[in-house]
Amino acid sequence: MTEESLESTRMSTLGKDKHHKTTPSIVYCLGLALAGIVFGFDIGSIGMINFQTYRDQFGDIVYPSGEKRINEVVLGLIVSGFSLGAALGGLLLPRFADNYGKKPLILFSMFLYFLGSLTVFWAWVWWQVFLGRILNGAGVGCCGVVSVMLISELSPPDLKGPLVSSFQVFTTVGILFGALVIYLCKNERSRWQYRIGLVIQMNLANIVAIVTAFVPESPVYLIKSRQYNKALRSIGRIKGLSPTDHRVETELNDLRERTQLESLNIALSDPNSTSILKGEPRILFRTVIGTILMIFQQLTGINYFFFFGVAIFENAGVEDPFLTPVILGAVNLVFSFLSLWLVSQYPRRWLLISGSFVMMILIFMFSTCGVFFLDSSNGAVVGSIMILLTCFFIGAFACTWGPLSFVVLSELFPIRVRSKSMSIASAMNWTTTFALSLLSPLIIRYIGFWYGYVFAAFLFLSAFFVFYYIPETKYDTIEQIDHYYETMTTFNEFSIGFPTKTFKKRNKSITVKQPEIQLHDV
Repeated sequence: MTEESLESTRMSTLGKDKHHKTTPSIVYCLGLALAGIVFGFDIGSIGMINFQTYRDQFGDIVYPSGEKRINEVVLGLIVSGFSLGAALGGLLLPRFADNYGKKPLILFSMFLYFLGSLTVFWAWVWWQVFLGRILNGAGVGCCGVVSVMLISELSPPDLKGPLVSSFQVFTTVGILFGALVIYLCKNERSRWQYRIGLVIQMNLANIVAIVTAFVPESPVYLIKSRQYNKALRSIGRIKGLSPTDHRVETELNDLRERTQLESLNIALSDPNSTSILKGEPRILFRTVIGTILMIFQQLTGINYFFFFGVAIFENAGVEDPFLTPVILGAVNLVFSFLSLWLVSQYPRRWLLISGSFVMMILIFMFSTCGVFFLDSSNGAVVGSIMILLTCFFIGAFACTWGPLSFVVLSELFPIRVRSKSMSIASAMNWTTTFALSLLSPLIIRYIGFWYGYVFAAFLFLSAFFVFYYIPETKYDTIEQIDHYYETMTTFNEFSIGFPTKTFKKRNKSITVKQPEIQLHDV
């Protein structure tokens, strides 16, 4: 039995027993996904950098009127500090989950986020804000990886896609919440204008930590660390059964045997099987593919609107630019709920490719309006059209690349390298966000709305990248995906058409090269 078969069987065991409730596991997964609100609120409340009280406190350019402005380099550092911290946190911290468990790591990440917001709250110079933003990012970067991994382990197999996507949905809730707070604080004239948002950030981190404390630890981690009594209680809570129920004990014994077999498979197989560089089948290539996928997610241009939306629409002549992020956040939330249905019904590749082309057309039209028509006599009408195009763009992202890039990434790798490969890909996602956040203020200043054409070009490339290098992971097992990477370089011959019952039932017979190992073989 291969390691991938063990994973498939192990994960299905927690979800397919008809004699237990799935409600507890769903509730726990949604509790973990609540961490997305923290991430989303940080994005939604970044508009505080446009408050005059914020500029007066941290600005370094003084106007004759006495008002201050933050220069583009410092502004880029303040915004991008979060992404830099997230890249470091997402790459370095998740590896400790194997030694200390996923729950403690999520709690630690919320402590880092709380500490970062507290640092910004008491900051009086910009570099202190930058330091606090790095701590914020480290907490979110770690929590984003570990929470999704734990959701994937606790969720019923038939609900894994929607429950993993729920993290993105809660992120959109946080974005809208943050935008509303900034909008309601726009007329405040004291330092509390931006500090209110920071207080809410700290409270959200506390709430997520409290909720996480009630979520059971991964049974697989507890078994691997020989904490069998705790594993028994964890399985009982996930299955909605008493720890003394014989079915829970049977489940524990099954998981113990499968975990031991998995360890034996790794021990007796190629020593490079857990290596990113030398692992097979084509682990390095797959890690590169997953990394490029996550880079393209940021190169869609989504944070061009979320991070700098107020400044963009202020330049577009919109009367109340602080209201625009609220509208965009509401659109993002509505379409994110729609994405839960789309993820469960449609092929991953079809959604990603469709999303790329739709967003490419929309941002091309947005940039054309800004470059060629905004200064005309109908500037107000053009500004309204640009807001409408942005709403459609964000809706398309929320239904496709927003949730699906993370879903595909979690399904692309065998479990023996999944945490390492996902950490690398997520770190590069945040690194790309850091670069865009740092450079965008300068780019926007010098080329204005021409910037949108850059994202349109990347969206065009992303569609072909998915077509040639991303397999359909929705209906296939990890063994079938392994087989694809063993036998071919591209996936253009695989269907990307509309889902049908035949397509959903598609199965392939894969010959497993590795011999089955039983306990008595040792």
